[in-house]
This record gives sequence, structure tokens and C-alpha cells, in this order.
Amino acid sequence: MDRETGDLFEGSSTREMLGLPMDATIRIKPSNLEKYVVFVQSTSANRKLIGKTRFLYEVEDWYN
Repeated sequence: MDRETGDLFEGSSTREMLGLPMDATIRIKPSNLEKYVVFVQSTSANRKLIGKTRFLYEVEDWYN
């Protein structure tokens, strides 16, 4: 997410914007991302949220 505009990006275009390799698993320190906020999809069905963190979730049928 662009910190200034709130625009959201996803997929391979995001890796391209951040200069990340397409075919490798990497680690990013949040302090290295001045312009963006990165949300990572959790594979846990019952993830506990940590205080003072952000989360992003999908709402189905938002426009209906």
C-alpha cells in the first residue's frame, strides 16, 4: 500500500515496484520500506492479531 495515497497493489507488479526477484523467497525489514506498507497473507486459520499492527481483509460482494 502506498503510504501517501493509500493505493493498493498486488502480485508480480508489486515485486517489480519494490525491486524484488520474481523467483525467490526473501525477507524484508519494514524499516526498509519508506514509501510502502506491505501486507503478507497469513496461512493460519486462527491468526492472533498483535496490538498496534495493521491488517487487511477481503470483503466478498462489497458492491452488492
